[in-house]
Amino acid sequence: MLALDLDGTLLNSRKEISPRTLAALLRQQSLGATLVIASGRPVCGSAPFAHQLELREHGGYVIAFNGAMILECRTGKLLYENTLSINTLPKIHAMSMRPSCTMLTYVDDVIITEDGSNPHVQYAARINRMAVRETKNLLHEVTLPVPKCIIAGPAAELDALERQAAQLSPALPATIVRSEPFFLEFMPQGVDKGAALARLLTLTGRSAQSLTAFGDSYNDATMLSLAGTAVAMQNARQEIRAMADIVTASNDEDGVALYIESHMTT
Repeated sequence: MLALDLDGTLLNSRKEISPRTLAALLRQQSLGATLVIASGRPVCGSAPFAHQLELREHGGYVIAFNGAMILECRTGKLLYENTLSINTLPKIHAMSMRPSCTMLTYVDDVIITEDGSNPHVQYAARINRMAVRETKNLLHEVTLPVPKCIIAGPAAELDALERQAAQLSPALPATIVRSEPFFLEFMPQGVDKGAALARLLTLTGRSAQSLTAFGDSYNDATMLSLAGTAVAMQNARQEIRAMADIVTASNDEDGVALYIESHMTT
């Protein structure tokens, strides 16, 4: 089983799977490997790449929202779903009330936020190919539990908010990670990529030793810790490179393909 983060790992800076990397991964599936997209993106943001990798035909999986959802591509069945308590949203919303910051979340295939012009909200909409619905009061708009919330803003502001959020535990029951310097993400407590992959390994009768995981950022740390082989990209955060078994080339230099060609049967 190969678990692949998207942004900064499988995708290059143009948000594409390079032809060389695509060919290497299709080849591995033809040899019996199972591919898992493991991303902080929603399912719809991962869907074009799942299609390109032919995950439905080969029996692959998508882990979305940093582990809050697991989708079986062959059947379209949702194998696992977890959501933030609706009572947690006001706490996150209160934290987001800082200059240049805003909160966003996902309802169906739409991003809900109070500041649709925020450049980081626009970035999320662009990479996930989702519409943005701006509302004057997000807490009135979102009335059901959601799998993930994000506070988007400048890195320095989010550094302070991340420290504040840590001090609020356990009053703020959530898993909190940085997927990008400008995204502070909140998932249900106990939800992360590693936990989702452990669940998927159990469901499919595999061991962690059979798992090779590729990542570059802090939200990839738990799956790299779980995997029998942890592969970090050259462009990964320093802490992520330090915990990896192998550091491959960057996402713009076909790092995933280079690892496969050098270390796996082709």
